[in-house]
Amino acid sequence: EELGERAGLSTSQASRRLDRLRRDGYITRIAAILSPERLGLEIKAYIMVGLMPHVEVAHAFHDLVKRTPEILECSMTTGDTDFLLKVQTKDLKTFRQLIAMLTGTKQVSALKSSIVIEETKNLVALPIPSAASQRNTQRSGQKS
Repeated sequence: EELGERAGLSTSQASRRLDRLRRDGYITRIAAILSPERLGLEIKAYIMVGLMPHVEVAHAFHDLVKRTPEILECSMTTGDTDFLLKVQTKDLKTFRQLIAMLTGTKQVSALKSSIVIEETKNLVALPIPSAASQRNTQRSGQKS
């Protein structure tokens, strides 16, 4: 109802559009944004991980990542390391245990971590181009 009001649509129109966006894959999930501090999760960090070179190692690492709730994101990257992990833990002791768990596996050959001291920006919204900027981009790509 609120979405329809904000978009200038009836509740049923908003619901149909929302269903279509889900069906077409634009909306993959809807989530609440929780406060880590209120939940007692004081340490946010990024961990760069290098793996031993074998396909089986990569599969085992993926399984480990999926089973570890403190790992919020895992992205394969270019550069000196193979993966970048975003993690959130209760405290430094728990963070140290997570590092020990990762380095104690046969998959990890190198690990480097950085603890976040202060966040300047933390958005979950994607930078969706406006319809006007998309039209301008399309026009500039066309030849007369």
